[in-house]
Amino acid sequence: MAVRIYKRAQTVGDIPQSEAVQALEKGATSPEEIEAIYNLTSLAGFDERFVIPPFSREAAVELVHLTHTPAESSGMGFIHAPERGL
Repeated sequence: MAVRIYKRAQTVGDIPQSEAVQALEKGATSPEEIEAIYNLTSLAGFDERFVIPPFSREAAVELVHLTHTPAESSGMGFIHAPERGL
């Protein structure tokens, strides 16, 4: 909450600076630490915010790969996939 109050006092200005300083004291933090927390949580890129475990890669590939394609082309007797058009 100290980060929210401090940054809102800076950007919007509807919270008095004295209240922002009180929030810093209650949170036992400094303005430098507030800026670091803000940069990590609000301005970080996708790769810095989330850690995608490597074992989820197969599930992600499954979502993109058309799983019905091998089933359609197997067992029909075609050596080559049929083409459309002339």
